Amino acid sequence: MFLDIPHIAYMYPTHVLQDRAAQLFRPDHKEHPYYTAALALYRLELAFGNNYVPRKYQSYKWHLLMLLRYQMAGGSMPGFDSGKIETYCKPIDKALEKGGKASAPPFINAVEVIEKVGEVSRDRRKGQRYTEEILREVKSKFKKKLGG
Repeated sequence: MFLDIPHIAYMYPTHVLQDRAAQLFRPDHKEHPYYTAALALYRLELAFGNNYVPRKYQSYKWHLLMLLRYQMAGGSMPGFDSGKIETYCKPIDKALEKGGKASAPPFINAVEVIEKVGEVSRDRRKGQRYTEEILREVKSKFKKKLGG
């Protein structure tokens, strides 16, 4: 969600922890982005389970989480050790706080970005180029919020 590597998490979620260990769960990090990421994943899984978000997009979940962050908080993210990270995460938390169907709209917006780029094969989805394509699209769609 915060590392912009959904293409790696898609196929190899444990590799994210192994390859990015130096970037994650450091003692100087604030807890808030970890809470936000867990909340977002929880709400997304419930949205799939309740069909608020079409289940056919389950294989895009890591991409959807990254897109959620960009559309709700923007692209200029402070470091996890910064006091500003909590402020950065708050719009995401607020969008997801009610739960249920009320938390689905940001994910539906993220699905629209995926649809605009077009459904892709499993192999293409695990490539960095696809991540870059959907990032361009979300930045275009939410230009004002993302400062462009």
